[in-house]
Amino acid sequence: MRNDKLTSYYTKDIITVYKEWIPNRGMGFYFPKLQMELYGTPMLYAIYNVTK
Repeated sequence: MRNDKLTSYYTKDIITVYKEWIPNRGMGFYFPKLQMELYGTPMLYAIYNVTK
C-alpha cells in the first residue's frame, strides 16, 4: 500500500525541479524533459531521486 503523504512530497519535489509538465490522459503528470509519466494509467512504477 502506498504512503499518500510520502507520495505527495515526492510529487511536489519533482514539480519544484521540473516545472514543465502536462497532464497525461491517465490523470497523472507527464514531464517532457524527462520523457517520464508519473501516476495515472499505468500506475507509478519507477522512483527516481530528484535533486537540483
